[in-house]
Amino acid sequence: MEFPRGYIRIPQGEFVYLWGQVAGVARMQILKIKVMKKEMKVDTNVTDFPITKTWKKGKLALKEDRLDDARDCFDQGLAMISAYSQLMGDSSDELEVEGKTRKLWLMRLWVALEKNGLLLG
Repeated sequence: MEFPRGYIRIPQGEFVYLWGQVAGVARMQILKIKVMKKEMKVDTNVTDFPITKTWKKGKLALKEDRLDDARDCFDQGLAMISAYSQLMGDSSDELEVEGKTRKLWLMRLWVALEKNGLLLG
């Protein structure tokens, strides 16, 4: 931050006091300016991947009897698997997605939809 010329900068915690003379004014002034600090908190310990998170959210929604949310989560998981397969150019069952095979993910998601009567039809 740049301060007006001729001012003395006195830091005090989250404020900065400037003492000096403003151009055209005969007397000295003290200006109190709040210093804004921006901080970003980023969790660097990522434990779950997107499809795994979607799967867990779907299971939690089932437990809480939020069937529409559960259907949305499982459908989103299927869409993510499809998008990843297209991105990798490999739609084989043995494609590894987040540490598990594509076949296992598809089976989990479809069975969750079927078993809980969430299929639209």
